Amino acid sequence: MMDEGEHVLIIGADAAGLKTAARLRRLKPELPITVLDRSDVISYAACGFPYYLSGDIDDFSELTRTAWGEDKTPQYFHDSKNIEVLTGWDAIRIERDPNQVIARNVDGMERPFPFTRLVLATGASPIKLSIPGSDCRLVSSFTRPEEVQALRLSLQKNEVGRVAVIGGGYIGLELCEAFAALWGVEVLLVEQRVRVMSANLDPEISRLVEDHLRSEGVDVRLQTTLKHIKCRDDELVLTLSEGEEQHVDRVVFCPGVLPNAQLAQDAGLTIGPKGGVQVDKHGRTSDLDVYAAGDCAELPDVAGTRLIPLGSIANRMGRVVANHIAGVPDPGIPKLFGTGVVKVFDLNVASTGLSAARARQRGLDVEEYWGCWTDRAHYYPEAQSIKIKVVRERHGQLLGMQAIGKGEVVRWVDAFAQILDLADGDPRALLRFEHAYAPPYATALDPLHHFGAMMETGDGWQIAPTMMLGGGNHDWTWIDLLADEEREPLELPEVRGKVLRMTTAELREKVDTLPKQDVYLFCARGPRSYECCRFLRQHGINARYLAGGIAFTLG
Repeated sequence: MMDEGEHVLIIGADAAGLKTAARLRRLKPELPITVLDRSDVISYAACGFPYYLSGDIDDFSELTRTAWGEDKTPQYFHDSKNIEVLTGWDAIRIERDPNQVIARNVDGMERPFPFTRLVLATGASPIKLSIPGSDCRLVSSFTRPEEVQALRLSLQKNEVGRVAVIGGGYIGLELCEAFAALWGVEVLLVEQRVRVMSANLDPEISRLVEDHLRSEGVDVRLQTTLKHIKCRDDELVLTLSEGEEQHVDRVVFCPGVLPNAQLAQDAGLTIGPKGGVQVDKHGRTSDLDVYAAGDCAELPDVAGTRLIPLGSIANRMGRVVANHIAGVPDPGIPKLFGTGVVKVFDLNVASTGLSAARARQRGLDVEEYWGCWTDRAHYYPEAQSIKIKVVRERHGQLLGMQAIGKGEVVRWVDAFAQILDLADGDPRALLRFEHAYAPPYATALDPLHHFGAMMETGDGWQIAPTMMLGGGNHDWTWIDLLADEEREPLELPEVRGKVLRMTTAELREKVDTLPKQDVYLFCARGPRSYECCRFLRQHGINARYLAGGIAFTLG
């Protein structure tokens, strides 16, 4: 519990800092709370920046207002919440005896701010790449309001015809749409890794994202680095890997962010292996009077620690920290699975938990399951395709999900995240999952039920969508179950081995003519090939089927 004379000082006036302050004020009406921030713009919705750039949000002030239209200024926090927010003050040093923070204002004046409890909500900064020419005025990051507003103004003035986006993570992919969809700007996406969103997605899902970007006109360059930038008046000449040159009007760096932890490090606080301020489940640092929350904090994780720079997590951490400071019982930061979603043009991409690649990096033996469905009854006019992958520890608990499609993929990823947490990843929970059903909203059997059934039978008959694209073996026999009208608009990949075109009825009639080994079936979405695979196995044929069908393989 807090005693008389206590004073809480918070450094950082964005999601984590102001959530902590607001929650503390509700719990402790008379507690002195001061929030410092170096910027004049506070409590802005940075996650909305790409949508302001794209024109979906017309006025930047929409990102600095409450849901009921009030401007979130220092005066607003003073009048409505009795919280003192001081802008233009840069915290430069933490002193621990006595407890105070030395801060400097824009005029260079320094003053101490005493505290009994300190909350570091200093956020994160974009990773800086040491690239010659990156200090050119036509090169920027995408994390500060002034950067976003300047880019939007350049677009409105028709000064940008081609832009290079550096980094294929969440923000980089959102920017591809922001530049191209409304403004018609040509986009060059440069990603040094082998695929986009490699931290969240496995190769077969990343490939679907990359194919969609290319279909929208984005020039996607994977395993490519930016080596040099030459500034020529209002044009930039980029030198990429292998010496290739590209001419663009702007460069936007989105290679990710790093925690702003220098202030904490200088004060002797423990810094985690990933560079954030290391905290326990209540947000306490190695000094029990100092807390950290939001993007600067390195959180406890089952495999050590992790950074999760998301506004949703920052807000939740703010509540946890406030509760602990006020002495309110709180279980602390829950297990976090990195649940997230990104909009890539009209494609929705979401994930939670571990990908198969990350699970294997942790030394886990995994099983992978794929499927393709619609987000509501297939006969309903607004039905949209969704593709889902589930990762499970072999014969064990669920580990993660990835979902992609024009349908509402978020609801499956959110539900799966709850199963990971509340059911501790028990695969049996998939079949127990109860969903609201009516044709305009859902299918009678949910995709989670289908995954549960796959795991319950334990058949292991699926092959990965990428196996067909890999060509296979000359001795394999592929059975094409596509109807003529399904096959006609498709450009099927060339595969090694024999390809037999059959209907399900013909397959049953000719079962005795088929080889006993290496038979692979595919249809549009998977169900027909699954049924035929079961039938062939009942007749002693070692058959497997293409998970998710051609829809998963070809996008």
